[in-house]
Amino acid sequence: MDPNISSLLRALHILAGFIWVGFGLFQTFYLLPAINTTDAAGLRVMSKMGKLPGFAIIMPAAALIATLAGLALYGIGSWHEFLNTLGGVFLTIGVIAGVLMFGHGFGLGAVTNKFMKAVNTWQGAGEAESGAEYQAVHDLGARLQSNARISAILGIITVLGMVLGPRFVSISLGG
Repeated sequence: MDPNISSLLRALHILAGFIWVGFGLFQTFYLLPAINTTDAAGLRVMSKMGKLPGFAIIMPAAALIATLAGLALYGIGSWHEFLNTLGGVFLTIGVIAGVLMFGHGFGLGAVTNKFMKAVNTWQGAGEAESGAEYQAVHDLGARLQSNARISAILGIITVLGMVLGPRFVSISLGG
C-alpha cells in the first residue's frame, strides 16, 4: 500500500479512536455517574447536551472512522506476523476488542436514545421527581451506565492492544 495512504489511515485511526474512546471513558466514569446522582438537575443537563449540534453524531462517526481505518490497517499486515509474534497477538486482541466495542457501542446507542426519549417525556410531564416517568428515566440511566462500562472496558483493552502491539512485534512465539 502507498505509504501516504497508510499514514493517512493511521492518522485517522488514531484521531478518531482518541475521540471515541476518550469521550466514552469520560461519559462512563464522570458524566453518567454525575447525571445519575444529581436527580432532576442532572437530567436537565443531559437533555440540554442531547440537543447540542453534533452531540448525537460524534461518537458514532468517530467509532465508524476508527473502526474502518483500523480494519484497513490490520488488513495490510501479515497474518504470519500477527499469529507468530507477541506484538501481533496484542494487536489481534486489540482489533477483536475494538470490533466488539464498535458493535456494543451501536447497541448502546439504542439505549441512549431510549434514555433521551424518557428524559424528554419526563420533562413534558412536568419534571416531577417521582412517578412512572421519573422511574423510567432512572431505570434507563442505570442500564445505560452499566452498559457503558462494558464498552469502556472493551475500549481500554483495544487501546492496550494497539499500544502494546508495535512494541512487542519483534518477540517471536515460535513457528
